[in-house]
Amino acid sequence: MTNSRKIREELLAQEQIRPEIKSEYERRLNAMFEKELAGMHKKVLSPVQRISFALSGLMCIGFFVLFGYVGLIKSIGLPWLARGGFLAGSLFGLAFAVASLWIVIKGYYNRKRFPNLYTGLTWGIVVIQSTISMMLAGNMAEHPYHGTIMLLSSLVFLVMGVAFLLKNVVEQSTLKVQEDILRMQIQLSEMNERLTKSEPTYQR
Repeated sequence: MTNSRKIREELLAQEQIRPEIKSEYERRLNAMFEKELAGMHKKVLSPVQRISFALSGLMCIGFFVLFGYVGLIKSIGLPWLARGGFLAGSLFGLAFAVASLWIVIKGYYNRKRFPNLYTGLTWGIVVIQSTISMMLAGNMAEHPYHGTIMLLSSLVFLVMGVAFLLKNVVEQSTLKVQEDILRMQIQLSEMNERLTKSEPTYQR
């Protein structure tokens, strides 16, 4: 073990940290962490990604108009449960459109919040539509073939929703690990700076 390392260990063992100094130290660490964290979470869009989000937003506006038109006008005579499925699709289309176009305007998105928002919207529409499809299929005793098709369609969408959900869980877990590593790096850097400043005084 080198003399420098011995000095560091003795300083750590002997140093008495007052509460106010500890509080200020933690405040500085948290400020540094939040600043670095903001940069880590910020995902700036490339021109291609910006165009992709813009097209996605326009497509969702189309879904909003189409499903709203079908649910309010073209589906008159259908059960309200079926019309409710179209109207729910219209509302979710509007939500996706607003989120996508807002990102296009800003030019970046938050890697922690935005994927959670998109996944929540996706899972929400999948669950609602699947539930409606299964309820409608239960009322189709005279048309078992159509009821079976609706159930299978619901299953496909549920699988897709689970895939989106798992993908987001993995990405958020990876991001959490990166955050923990960043906090450790900042703490080690701050500790090394403090010990470096203390060594000359100790040696004298």
